[in-house]
Amino acid sequence: SKYRCESLGASCELVNVGTEEEMCVDGSVNDVNPPVISPQLDIISPGYQYRDIEKGGFSLRSDEGDCIDAYTPLRFGINTDEPAYCKFDLEENEFENMAYDFGPSYYLYNHTTQFNVPNIENGDLDMYVTCQDSNGHKNSRFYMINICVNQGPDLTAPLIIDIDPNPG
Repeated sequence: SKYRCESLGASCELVNVGTEEEMCVDGSVNDVNPPVISPQLDIISPGYQYRDIEKGGFSLRSDEGDCIDAYTPLRFGINTDEPAYCKFDLEENEFENMAYDFGPSYYLYNHTTQFNVPNIENGDLDMYVTCQDSNGHKNSRFYMINICVNQGPDLTAPLIIDIDPNPG
């Protein structure tokens, strides 16, 4: 509860209020560091792997080290060292203008996304990731995720995810 969280200390605050992801975090004004991002190694679609893991990012490839086919639904994730809200874009943008949430738009430690790999011309897709903590501290540099993409037609069959028994 909010009372229990705030009773832990003057800088404690409840985030993600009203969701299943409510969490008590230290909102200390002395925290001047942005979240530290790393790959979530235990979360990735079967047949794919994290590669070339460095301090500022990683790449995604098939288990054989090959590029990933366009239109592949790819599930992967990142971790942060403190609860953070993470976003990404395919262009360099300010956090507020980034196109996609990296998982739910909550303050979390573990962020997972399902991304449909687009068909691109040059074969290399860069994702620019930024995370923000509850004090508003954001990464000064983008965390980079690179996906090598095999061009090709969309051969994926449509998937029915919902029906409306009462159309119109």
